Amino acid sequence: MALADAPGVLRVLVTASPQRRAERIARDRAELDVAAAATVVHDSDRERRDYFHRFHDVDREEATHYDLVINTDVLTPQQAATIACDAARVLT
Repeated sequence: MALADAPGVLRVLVTASPQRRAERIARDRAELDVAAAATVVHDSDRERRDYFHRFHDVDREEATHYDLVINTDVLTPQQAATIACDAARVLT
């Protein structure tokens, strides 16, 4: 959001469903089961909404705030990174 109007900036949102995000957190943090990880995801999403509202006066984050939205429910993080890098090269 801070660089939204800067020339040459590609605004990319890498996202996944809350369930997939919780599964990944639980897999990476052995002390958390999926239910506890779902709470982490919920809290993180709330904090993100609060941040956007407080610092950018954005009441609801929209896909249209970004030039590219990548859903990693199916794509791997590596594939997402490749897509984002390829898209950034188009701008140069």
